[in-house]
Amino acid sequence: MAKESGEKTVCAAEKRERDELLHPQDYRMHLKKRDFAIMGVLTLVYGAVAFYHLGATKAPQTGYIHHMDAQKIGESSAILGAGRKTKDDAIDFAAGIVLKEKTGAKVEQGQTLAVLHTNRPETIADAERVFLEAIRWGTDAPEAQPLIYGIVK
Repeated sequence: MAKESGEKTVCAAEKRERDELLHPQDYRMHLKKRDFAIMGVLTLVYGAVAFYHLGATKAPQTGYIHHMDAQKIGESSAILGAGRKTKDDAIDFAAGIVLKEKTGAKVEQGQTLAVLHTNRPETIADAERVFLEAIRWGTDAPEAQPLIYGIVK
């Protein structure tokens, strides 16, 4: 059959490439049970390592939390590896702080205030020191803060 003058001739390789783009599900990678088992084991190992490097920050005294300095808490998180000091520093995506108490809470000495996460356990002591510097304590309950300060119209 003769081609009309406007049609382009398509070779077999171009046709196969076009078909792969149109029907990618036919060309996807097929995983075996062994592959799922390997992924499961790696996930468990990573989870165990991540939980091993936890630092629970305990309250040094009994009292009420009057104020938490967000800037200092951010610096503490950066010490753990959740931020950069220079653009070339690597970020530890497992690093961070989980707050267990908030401003206004009554806390007993030894109660967990926060949990520090990192893959660099040598940084936990410095990060904990900066975190505790961020908290201002009081013996009396602080005034309740308004939930809404104002409405912008």
